[in-house]
Amino acid sequence: MNRLLFALKRTVRSAPFLVLLVLTLFLPYLMDIATRDTEPRGGVFFREDPASGDPDSRRLEAYLEEEGFTAFEGSYEALEDALSEGRYDAAVIVPARLSEKLSSGNAVEALTVRLSPVAYHPSFWKGKASAALYAVYAPHVTVLTLDGTGIPEAEIYAEYEALMGAERLFSFEITRVSGAALKRTERQDRFFMGTLAILVYLAGWFGIVMPLKRDRDNMALRITGDAATRAVFVPGVLLRAAVLYVAAAVPGIVSGRAVLLVPLLLYEAAVLGVHLLLSLLPGRDWKDIAVILLSMAALALCPMYTDFSLTIPAVAVIRLFIPAYWLWLFRGLFPY
Repeated sequence: MNRLLFALKRTVRSAPFLVLLVLTLFLPYLMDIATRDTEPRGGVFFREDPASGDPDSRRLEAYLEEEGFTAFEGSYEALEDALSEGRYDAAVIVPARLSEKLSSGNAVEALTVRLSPVAYHPSFWKGKASAALYAVYAPHVTVLTLDGTGIPEAEIYAEYEALMGAERLFSFEITRVSGAALKRTERQDRFFMGTLAILVYLAGWFGIVMPLKRDRDNMALRITGDAATRAVFVPGVLLRAAVLYVAAAVPGIVSGRAVLLVPLLLYEAAVLGVHLLLSLLPGRDWKDIAVILLSMAALALCPMYTDFSLTIPAVAVIRLFIPAYWLWLFRGLFPY
């Protein structure tokens, strides 16, 4: 008990640990709030101008605009850049002579859907594009089906156009049981996890292992090394690790991510294990630099803003050696 009280006194006097603790407690939730209003964007790219006379291209553009897509003004290369940078979540590529393709009964690869590495929900965009394509393709299917019945093609097309143009036939609204609209996106989860992972990693070294290792070494000058480890280091690590876990768990619970509690516990244990091994190596300053550099690398290699492993496969292997990424690995063990 005396050892825990001593460890508690040392903890409340440790300014670096307290600062990192406060950041861990609030920053992930603030990041969640900051990205809460991020809306996914979809673009439409036409291989030819839809105003050139292709009726299906014009109809498809109108349907996609109703679903939140906007026509992309620029080259195809510029569109690729916008997708890779996350400025667009997805883009529908409309080929030239779309009406000619559909009227022949060939809808295979009529549209191409390009997704950003940080797409909000791939099936979400594919579903919208498929629904719009079906709305345009349906009259062509009917014409092919009724071929030989004597019904004029123009009459069938006119009937479909009148039917589809009268009003929106159906729409969807996704809600919780309480009636509140679902707003949290996958991008929010990535930013939340990345912020939490990096803060826990930094706090584990600069707030727990490194200062307690220094206290242990100073105490060892007066008593034996083993006694200093038992009296200072072990109680301090256990106490601060527990406090850090609580501080990291609170924003997860508040933001509705209680599913992270077990992965977070495993992640913190793994990070502290690595830090403990690092503390046994000779030298001092290079360790602080290494921890900082690995934290900076996590900003780029962890799938927060974008997932570079989708375009650079080697990243998927390299980031296995970035401790902050381990939270994603442990999270994968506990699917929703």
